[in-house]
Amino acid sequence: MRSLLALGVLLAIVAPAASAQRIGRICPDPAHRCAGPFRPFDITFDLPAGDVARASSASAPFWAVILHSAPRCRVSAELVARAQREFPRRQVFADRFECEDEALVGYAGVDSAHAFLAVYAGTSRREATALRDSLRAARAYPGANVRRLHAVLHHP
Repeated sequence: MRSLLALGVLLAIVAPAASAQRIGRICPDPAHRCAGPFRPFDITFDLPAGDVARASSASAPFWAVILHSAPRCRVSAELVARAQREFPRRQVFADRFECEDEALVGYAGVDSAHAFLAVYAGTSRREATALRDSLRAARAYPGANVRRLHAVLHHP
């Protein structure tokens, strides 16, 4: 009985802190990027409001089509800009975390030993698979594959 009471007290203390950490909605349209310290090669997402100090903020999970993989720090901003012109209504992004001083966004769900170029593909595997299949059929990105990701902004 005491252990149940202790567990209840612990949950009462921890639960509000956990619920206060909101997961950010992705802003998938490059014409309507979310505000924040994002770079042109980042996918953007809504950040928690308030002045609470945080080590990081995470986006909601989303699906992406990986267009190209490369060694760490080898996907240039120019490559991202070129690919973005091919997808005017979908955000193109690249993993450049820790490649330059102000690259603060990393991605969970991919191999951190490699960099990638990707395009936002939606909130479902079905949407992502359809986009990947259309790219493969057009022979635009024959090695394209789908991944479920979430972005993480590491606060300075």
